[in-house]
Amino acid sequence: MYKYIYFIKNIFSLGLFKASIRKIIASFKEEDVLSNDAHNFYLEKSIKVKDFADSFGFEIDDSIITSEIKDLENSLSNQKRGVKRTKMGGFADIAFIYSLVKHFKRKSCVECGVSLGGSTFAILSALEFLGNGRLVSNDLPYLWMEKPTSKIGAIVPEKLKHRWELHIGDDLDNLPKIVNEQKIIDFAHYDSNKLYKGREFFFTTIKESLSSDSIVIFDDIINNDHFYDLCSDLDDSWEKYVLLSKGRHLGLVFKNCLLTNYNYT
Repeated sequence: MYKYIYFIKNIFSLGLFKASIRKIIASFKEEDVLSNDAHNFYLEKSIKVKDFADSFGFEIDDSIITSEIKDLENSLSNQKRGVKRTKMGGFADIAFIYSLVKHFKRKSCVECGVSLGGSTFAILSALEFLGNGRLVSNDLPYLWMEKPTSKIGAIVPEKLKHRWELHIGDDLDNLPKIVNEQKIIDFAHYDSNKLYKGREFFFTTIKESLSSDSIVIFDDIINNDHFYDLCSDLDDSWEKYVLLSKGRHLGLVFKNCLLTNYNYT
């Protein structure tokens, strides 16, 4: 009962009328379908994140993962299955994202989907290590929860927030504005609406602003055909990888120029 009261209250307090209507409509639609071809592609093409890192000459540095983060990650993974909207989402691969951003010296980063802030913490920590760069994030809070915005990026320490700009709302409303302000994006991470259309909108919106050596990551790709289709649609100027991380499949694409810049040809 309380979740419905929170939902109505949050809609008005956050001004998320259009986003809430979209959420309600989406809840009545069928889930995306994963084709056999896409499923086989994900399984056959996947490599471990460690093997990917080794092939590009860097180690996965897990030194930033504190005992508190480990405890929280374990508690999230042990949550009982249920309606997702009543609980926070799990963490991205913090150590891998941190090491990737740090190794390739990313500067202009964008992400959709923050939740407690695993990927946010990883990106900001790498930027702080490099002493340069900025992250702009967008997150649509769980409107069925009490004080939902208080939980967004909860694990991000104050010392890192000077490099962070957080937008609250639907990707459909906020991402075009973010892209227009950023101009150039060299790292993008997507862990937001898992539906095909959500992923498609993300890449279509950021594509023209991607730098010549940009890196784009999609989390949890195995629930639909989007990344499979994206790999087919992208031309030979793009490298495509399916990465296996903690039992989850990530999709990673980057421009070939990255190979030239870092002497991996």
